[in-house]
Amino acid sequence: MAWSHRARVCLVLLGLGLGLAIIVLAVALSRRHASCGSEAFAHAAVAADSKICSDIGRDLPASASRILGLKAGIFSGA
Repeated sequence: MAWSHRARVCLVLLGLGLGLAIIVLAVALSRRHASCGSEAFAHAAVAADSKICSDIGRDLPASASRILGLKAGIFSGA
């Protein structure tokens, strides 16, 4: 079946319009998520295979609290 030039142009424009609509929706919906504030990872966990990495992961929340001047329980989940 031979498509006319006009039909092809219409299909291409329709495809571009749908693609643009999907991109606009994705960008608009992605901006609704909460930003990474101090409470974003309040219940996060660290998993490690080695003892040294485990120690660093365990001590990191306390160090971050001291550096940022936050209350002690904000990162440790206490």
